[in-house]
Amino acid sequence: MTIDAAVAPLAVADEPLRVRTGPVRSLRRHVVGVVSAAVIAALILIALAAPWIAPYSPTAPAGVALEDPSWQHPFGTDRFGRDVLSRVIYGARVSLGVAVAAVVMGTALGAAAGLASGYVGGRQDRINQLLLDIGLAFPGIVALMVIVAAFGRSLTIATVAIGVTSVPVVMRVVRGSVISEKEALYVEAARALGSTDTRVVLRHILPNISALIIVLASALVPAAILQEATLSFFGFGARPPTASWGADLSKDARLYFEVQPWMALAPGLALSITVLAFNLLGDTLRDVLDPRMRGRR
Repeated sequence: MTIDAAVAPLAVADEPLRVRTGPVRSLRRHVVGVVSAAVIAALILIALAAPWIAPYSPTAPAGVALEDPSWQHPFGTDRFGRDVLSRVIYGARVSLGVAVAAVVMGTALGAAAGLASGYVGGRQDRINQLLLDIGLAFPGIVALMVIVAAFGRSLTIATVAIGVTSVPVVMRVVRGSVISEKEALYVEAARALGSTDTRVVLRHILPNISALIIVLASALVPAAILQEATLSFFGFGARPPTASWGADLSKDARLYFEVQPWMALAPGLALSITVLAFNLLGDTLRDVLDPRMRGRR
């Protein structure tokens, strides 16, 4: 019998009693989450297929400046004559691409640091906690602007900045879960059977907190989308004339709002729908993947 086979029953026995409900069956009871997932899938497809479905170029004039909505331009045109609908479609590529890349990077770094800090403990853990407290003391948007201003204004720098500022949040949550899990019976059994610390962390503890990490990542995506939009709104993100929801909500949309409200309403509505869909999907994933929530529905 292998070490993993011997430890597995203890891992199950160490869990609290609950009603056994499969994830697929749980999803059927969460219509809002399924609809949100469909909306997100549609947004991703729109972003990927932007060159083929956008009626015009997002950076070249496509008509008269400040044209009202029409069949040719459903959301009108901006002050440069660019089609607003095309810019909204291309803006999905920037917002979703930056957010997903930043969250993947921040989650990977934060989870690795949280696993190491929570399992090892001791002096290194106390130092990490001090650094975490210092990092979390700064307002997120201020830290983002400082990083972008120091290293240059670009989408790459904005992506790295958003990812770096999300590391402390992920690290703190993962660390707390690891501290709780490392005292469980299945971990003690794995150690008694001769498993190395690396094997205990990667083979036993990480799978047991993977659902938490997934839910946490899903909650960070809408926050990252808003952070990218905020950076672009203040001129620290996408460079003109790159299409970005945040940038398109900035100066021109505010100046011409009374003349052409669609310049602000179109990207604002797209941003709101995307953030809402990710938030609702995150709530559903929490209900489905968290054993403590699964039996309450």
